[in-house]
Amino acid sequence: MDIELIKQKIDNFKKLEKDWNSYGAEPFEESFLERIKEIIDNLPPSIIEDGGEINIDEPDVVPGDGGIQLEWQDPITRKELEIEFNDRTIGFLKVYPGNFMVEGEFPISVGINIIRQELYDLIFWLIK
Repeated sequence: MDIELIKQKIDNFKKLEKDWNSYGAEPFEESFLERIKEIIDNLPPSIIEDGGEINIDEPDVVPGDGGIQLEWQDPITRKELEIEFNDRTIGFLKVYPGNFMVEGEFPISVGINIIRQELYDLIFWLIK
């Protein structure tokens, strides 16, 4: 996963104007986007499993109602990681066949080392 490419995509959201989604959405504040990029810097570009490195596919990076979403899709599951406007939580969603969903969130008010480990664990779980 190319972290710099994801951050470039997030920078493009600076161009979005009021009502960018046709439902009255406000433009993204630059300070919010910068915070998102700090969090993105802590995503693992790959994971280690059974002594081997597994690359993580590039996610779609999309603006959402509550923040910025990273989305992955494969033939079996859909996965989302959302960093919300409130700058306090990272939400996640994994949808299995038959629309069975697992979702939740974790706080990002903890120290950066904990965030880094939580993100690693979460990405590992999402892509498996």
